[in-house]
Amino acid sequence: MAELGAIRAATRDPQMLSIAHALLEGDLQSAEAELRARLARQPSDVAAIRMMAELAGRLARYRDSEALLRRALELAPGFTAARANLATVLYRQARYEEAAAVLDDVLARVCDDGKPCIVFLDFGAVAEVSPQMREGIIEFIQGAIARDTQRLVESMRQMGF
Repeated sequence: MAELGAIRAATRDPQMLSIAHALLEGDLQSAEAELRARLARQPSDVAAIRMMAELAGRLARYRDSEALLRRALELAPGFTAARANLATVLYRQARYEEAAAVLDDVLARVCDDGKPCIVFLDFGAVAEVSPQMREGIIEFIQGAIARDTQRLVESMRQMGF
């Protein structure tokens, strides 16, 4: 999906990295100012929308955070991190059944290859495992069980190492 490629590209964008740093340092005022300016120029930037939602959540503005996350998901339905963040925001509003339903959507996600995705959640970060990584992990475990060094090496290559 093109929108997910744009999200990944944002991880290398100097302005987005600056905003992320401000959020990590707790400089919410600077982060908010930069995000507002960016969203004024690029209102469909789903990565910036999700960051603004995170900022709103930190300020206990949960309704704002929810609305922003729902907007990000309208623009990028496959944005797993935004969906997981939405579950957290709903939970913080004591909307437990809605939060559970959203989490079910995250955990039931199907990858582009039609197979179930592996999704790691720690409610601070979300990561998906690529199909190559998933297949390589299986080979790695099988190689480890068989104590097959060559299979371990091949599985590492398959995973991109």
